[in-house]
Amino acid sequence: MGSSNCPSDLRGPARDALVAAIRGAYEEANGIYDPGRGLGDTLYGQAVYSVASHNITRAFEGWPGADVVSRGRGPELHIGGNRVRWNKVGRGTDGGGIRGRYPRGSRATAAMASENQMVLFTEDAFEPDGIATNWILAHLGNPIEGLVAIYLASPIETDGDSVTGWRDIIAIWSASDPMSEYPYAPVPGLPEPVELDELDIRLRDDEGDAATELT
Repeated sequence: MGSSNCPSDLRGPARDALVAAIRGAYEEANGIYDPGRGLGDTLYGQAVYSVASHNITRAFEGWPGADVVSRGRGPELHIGGNRVRWNKVGRGTDGGGIRGRYPRGSRATAAMASENQMVLFTEDAFEPDGIATNWILAHLGNPIEGLVAIYLASPIETDGDSVTGWRDIIAIWSASDPMSEYPYAPVPGLPEPVELDELDIRLRDDEGDAATELT
């Protein structure tokens, strides 16, 4: 999905600051990863989250209209009427993006999905309209490849305990195209178009004979 649904307050310098914060977190985590000394995947994920939280807090200190706050469930960025949390949603080794991938069991992000439903849906509209106000800075990476991709995604479906569906998925950084502000990402849920050869439909002689015998 393209950048058209990305709020203006999360574009440009804000987008650059968020990307730099996540990239810096993976660099720090990669530096301490050492399974031979017990510093494995669990610590790696914790380090990414902790350093990202620190980096985002520092990056938005004194930023007009922005503040990093905590509601007892971890820090989140409030900026221009938008609420942003950050979560690792996968390792990113299969190239499938974040389709079908969500933050692990997080009631805070589930509540964000419910709030987006209230903002985007009306009694007379079954299709969401407008721009969401709650966003997840969803990133994928692993200790071998490092950071693979970052998305801004607006949660829209929930089972009450976790996010179960995205409304908007906006790629804002990709290791395969690191200089692009909005790198290409396949539209979630839709296969890539494939051009098929012309069908050759002919009645075979044996099939014609069989049809004659049945009449």
